[in-house]
Amino acid sequence: DQQRTQITSTKSSGEPTQHVDRQNSQGHPTATEHDDPSVNSEQMGSNQFKPVCQTPTANQAQEHPPVTGSDHPRSQQSTPKSNTFSRAAANISRAALPLDTPVWTKEQPHEEVLEDLLIHGSVEKPQAVTFSEDKAENSAIGEWGERLVHAFLMHWKDSDSQHKPTSVMWANENGESGFPYDFKVTFTSVSDEQVETFIEVKSTIKAEKNFVQLSAQEVDLALKVTDRYHLYRVYKAGDSQNVQLCRIKNLAQCLHAKQLELFLFV
Repeated sequence: DQQRTQITSTKSSGEPTQHVDRQNSQGHPTATEHDDPSVNSEQMGSNQFKPVCQTPTANQAQEHPPVTGSDHPRSQQSTPKSNTFSRAAANISRAALPLDTPVWTKEQPHEEVLEDLLIHGSVEKPQAVTFSEDKAENSAIGEWGERLVHAFLMHWKDSDSQHKPTSVMWANENGESGFPYDFKVTFTSVSDEQVETFIEVKSTIKAEKNFVQLSAQEVDLALKVTDRYHLYRVYKAGDSQNVQLCRIKNLAQCLHAKQLELFLFV
């Protein structure tokens, strides 16, 4: 103990200790410390000098606080925080949906429900417009498709067809109406009754796009009026020369027969 007190007093005076041999109470030698002579007194007061088995005094305890896990370099920590967070997140997270190949982009056997409608040469198609895939142009693409369908229906109404409509009402002709349909077309039945049919138009600039958006109100009306709710599909919207028009009759029946499918995107 006297030797330890002497070592402590020697360090506090600023004089480096070159060689210290300590013995235990039985006289056996203990660990030997060798200090670098090039280390000055300031460096010896830092954390670089930690005597083996030495009990620091009260003043030294204040100057040299205990080293915590945060004082060690990040590479020396056994479990980095980022890895811990990743493992914790992996335990509570679910597998990511592979949106690169969603199910609705796969080829579906629904072509039999699509009825190709021939656009007569005398139909006044809308002016050709080049649309981008930006969502901001969805409204303009939809309006272009409705104009095409309106021209098609009016040409049909003025034709000599036996089953032509007697009236065509364009719900969004003067702006978005908010109705769950775009056209209300009236036909005369065999019994001379006026039958109203509702038409919803869905337009896309691509011909291979197999999915469209339907609102809850549109689906609700389709299920209520059943065979009097039709879906018109406009492919290649904006291309007046190559545009294609198809019709799906009785949307509700196609859904019940699983010829078409509904998806909930979450």
